[in-house]
Amino acid sequence: MGTRKLAGKLLLAAILLVLGSRMLTNPEHYTTEWKAGLNHYFSHTSFYPDATTAVRLYGGSILLSTILLLLKFEEVSCILLFLLSLSTWSIYNPFYASEEWIFQMSLSNIGLISALLILMEETWGKIDAMIRRLRLRILNK
Repeated sequence: MGTRKLAGKLLLAAILLVLGSRMLTNPEHYTTEWKAGLNHYFSHTSFYPDATTAVRLYGGSILLSTILLLLKFEEVSCILLFLLSLSTWSIYNPFYASEEWIFQMSLSNIGLISALLILMEETWGKIDAMIRRLRLRILNK
């Protein structure tokens, strides 16, 4: 395993363990913003999920994806984590960060996406190829 991939995996596992365990053990810290987000999306339907249950399910799915990641099921874990980070974008949006904790959660969301990008070797291959092409263009001028 390359050092970049190992660094991405360790960074991702650390972020996920902290986030998932905090959401499972203390869902009351997150229910206010989740209630607002769920109300926004489900207000015109008859289905309205409980915010505490949603936070616990989200924390559990984060921990599940961490276990899958550490057990070498990287593709499944990457897909699950990408969907999870997209689903929280509306709740923890950094552009609407009126309070410090919302900004911190949006930074952790950005950290999730960054670690996912580090994990994907094709992404690094494309970035390396792009850097090589830029170097050649600069040197040829």
